[in-house]
Amino acid sequence: MMVLGFQANADYFKWELEVFAEGPGTKMETVPVIDGESLFKWGKDGNCSISDAWTRLEPELTIEGKTLLCEKGEERKSVSLICRDNRSARRYNRAKEIYPEPLTANLLLDESLAHESAYLRFRCYF
Repeated sequence: MMVLGFQANADYFKWELEVFAEGPGTKMETVPVIDGESLFKWGKDGNCSISDAWTRLEPELTIEGKTLLCEKGEERKSVSLICRDNRSARRYNRAKEIYPEPLTANLLLDESLAHESAYLRFRCYF
C-alpha cells in the first residue's frame, strides 16, 4: 500500500490587487492574486508578491489572511489583510444578502513622491 501526502490550498475569498502605476487616482489595472507569482514590478529591480498566506476553517467561521510584500534592493514594504466570514447561510446566499464592500489595505510605494508614486490597493471579498 502506498500513501501519498500532499497539502492542498484553496482561497475561500476572492483576492485582487488594484494597481495605480502612475499614482493614486490614475489609470487602474486589476491583477488577480495568485500565491507564488509576481503581482507587480516595482521599478527596474523591484517585485511585489504574496509572502505569507493562511486559512482557518471552523464550523461557523472562516478566516483567511495574506501578506503582500514589495521588495526593491534593500527596501521592503508590506501590508497584511485578513478576511473573515461568519455566516453559514452566506455560502449559498439563502437570505439574498447584499454583500458588504471588499476589505482593503493600501500601500504607497514611494511616500516622498505621493502624488506620482505607484499605489497598490490589496482587496479581498466573498
